[in-house]
Amino acid sequence: MKFNPKKPFFSVVIICYNSEKTINQCLHSVIHQKFNSFEVICVNDGSTDDTLKIITKCSNSLPNLKIINQPNSGRGFSRNVGTLNAKGQFVVFLDSDDVIAKDYLDKGYYYLNITNADLMIFDMKYSDQIVDNSDQEVIVDCKEYIKLKIDTFQRSQSVCSTFISKEIFSRGIEFPNVRGFEDVFILHK
Repeated sequence: MKFNPKKPFFSVVIICYNSEKTINQCLHSVIHQKFNSFEVICVNDGSTDDTLKIITKCSNSLPNLKIINQPNSGRGFSRNVGTLNAKGQFVVFLDSDDVIAKDYLDKGYYYLNITNADLMIFDMKYSDQIVDNSDQEVIVDCKEYIKLKIDTFQRSQSVCSTFISKEIFSRGIEFPNVRGFEDVFILHK
C-alpha cells in the first residue's frame, strides 16, 4: 500500500448532533492517537446546544480538524458531506459518542498494509470503558464469509467499525439521505 506523505492516510469523519455531553471525549480519543497521519472532519448537523462551541475549542489542539456546520439534514447526508470533504486514503467513521483506543488508527494502518485491503471491518465493543482486546485479534480475509456475516446481520451494521478506501466512495457508493440506520444501506455494498 502506497503512503503519500503529503496527504493524511485517514480521514476521521465524525457526525455531531446535539452532542455537547459526548463530543469532547470523542475528540480527545482521536487527538491522542499514536498514529499521526490523519485529519478530522466534524460535521455539525444543526446542533442547537454547545456542540459547535466545543468542537471549535478542540480545534485549537488539533490543527488538522475541519468543521463543517450545516442545517440539520440527517446522518446519511452528513456522512456523505464528510466523505466528499475527506482527503485521506481511507475514511474512518465515528459517531460523536464513540471513543477509540489510542492505537486504533495505528492498528488499522498496520492491518491495511499487511492485507492490502480496500475495506477493513472491526468488531465493536459496547462499553463504558475502553477495553484492550489486543490478545483477541483475528484477521478473516474471506470476502464470502464477511459478506455472509453482514448480509445476515451476524455482526454490527455500523460503519463506525470500518476503514473504507476513499476510492470506494468515488465509485458511486453513498449513504441514503435518511436520519437513521443509514449504515444498513451501505455496508453490504
